[in-house]
Amino acid sequence: MKLDITKNIRQLKGCKLAFQAMALQLLMVISLTAYGGTSRTASDNGRLFAEDITVTGKVTGEDSPEGLPGVNVIVKGTSQGTVTDFEGNYSIEVPSEESVLVFSFIGYQVREVAVGNQSVINIELASDARTLDEIVVVGYGTQTKRDLTGSVSKLNEENFNQGVNASIEQLLEGKAAGVQVVQNSGEPGGGMSIDIRGVGSINAGSAPLYVVDGLPIENSALIQGTGNQVAATRSPRNPISFLNPADIASIEILKDASASAIYGARGANGVILITTKSGSAGQLKVDYNGHIGFNEVHNRLGLLEPQQYMDGINSLIEGG
Repeated sequence: MKLDITKNIRQLKGCKLAFQAMALQLLMVISLTAYGGTSRTASDNGRLFAEDITVTGKVTGEDSPEGLPGVNVIVKGTSQGTVTDFEGNYSIEVPSEESVLVFSFIGYQVREVAVGNQSVINIELASDARTLDEIVVVGYGTQTKRDLTGSVSKLNEENFNQGVNASIEQLLEGKAAGVQVVQNSGEPGGGMSIDIRGVGSINAGSAPLYVVDGLPIENSALIQGTGNQVAATRSPRNPISFLNPADIASIEILKDASASAIYGARGANGVILITTKSGSAGQLKVDYNGHIGFNEVHNRLGLLEPQQYMDGINSLIEGG
């Protein structure tokens, strides 16, 4: 019997190719399984250590149950934050469950809420009537802050700079936004420059209008280019140096045009309203503030007497 060797070889080659294909498929399945397991583990680790928690919710007020727009929502201790939309809804990502959200809005009390395991936090802010009902003095009378549309800063006695203050301007240094106070010289009673929201003019001066208990002090009495100083024959002085800083009850600073419109062009550089203390009903109350200081000359120069000076001059003249 004659065997067909060629046919058998062809069959063996076919089996070999089929075996190689099966082995390749098996290797691909094993690789995909290992890759998928590794991917899931990395994803799980990412969620455990890196992924933030998304917190959503709605902010309402006592008098605004439909929602408060523009409420600041900040993660406490960080600069990460957002604001609510027109309907009071918000969405923010926090780094962990230990995070604390701080909700703040003008006219409402600040509220802090711990995130914990919550993904939805709906809160209601309580009204802060103390700030809105504060009375401020404006050019045409008094208003509450809730009805005020102009830019006004108010400083009470407890807000003034503590310590020895030789002038009214020193009470304002660093206490009001947009108000720059600069000492022109070290001379006692010397003027200080006050610029409200920057310098409005180079040649015309930028001194604000002072109003003390309803009595305006005209800017025409100020020396141009020397700050808030009144013209004098010998030395310029502060226009409100006659006031004792301890007698000041409150100071209002009118910054924009709407707040100082009643004063016209005189209030173009802003208006500073000064209210002094007055008597009130009740028991007698006496306050005392005392300060003491001294200076010592460390290098005292030797001075000539009149006769010694004359002798010295005469000797110089005679000697040519």
